[in-house]
Amino acid sequence: MNEGSKILAIGAHPDDLTLGCYGTLLKAVAHSEVHVLSLSGRGTDQHPEFFRAFNDLATTIHITSMEPTFFRGANHEVRIIDELIEEHGIDVVISHAPWDHHRDHRVVAEMTETACRRRQVDRLSYQAISGTDAFQVNLTSGITRQWGPKMRALTCHKSMAHKPYMDEGYLKGWHMDKRAWAAGMQYVELLHVHQLWM
Repeated sequence: MNEGSKILAIGAHPDDLTLGCYGTLLKAVAHSEVHVLSLSGRGTDQHPEFFRAFNDLATTIHITSMEPTFFRGANHEVRIIDELIEEHGIDVVISHAPWDHHRDHRVVAEMTETACRRRQVDRLSYQAISGTDAFQVNLTSGITRQWGPKMRALTCHKSMAHKPYMDEGYLKGWHMDKRAWAAGMQYVELLHVHQLWM
């Protein structure tokens, strides 16, 4: 992500971005605009939690009410992404990966790919807790310095605090990678670059 980039980060659910790429976005915000979109959660307890998590980071925060059980990759939802790309002059999109056990995440990955077609937009995916072993890491983002703020942002998602993956010990382990550790990175977020324009 170059200086002056305009980034759109997309999650199927309000806690997805905090878990998957908050540290990376926090690094980018020093030199780029960051816009975030959750495709579900509006009008639920997760709505204000999402805003609290990203209030000090994002330039704009968007949340829709598409119910997870109705994720179809429909044209309406693709248009939401498409319109935000146009409105904010987005040149980098970070979203879910297709290699994921969670159906909603796979659908959002497909929707993102569709919205970015025929556009000079860099497109990346972040690894999710539900990601499969097929996730192809080709970009490692060191977030050791961003670990504290990321953990504080995760505490905003109080309605999800009961989930096993919100346990601090689990999160520490999940954010460690043996190759990154050998290179001096304690905590990382793992990403895949699908499309990069020069």
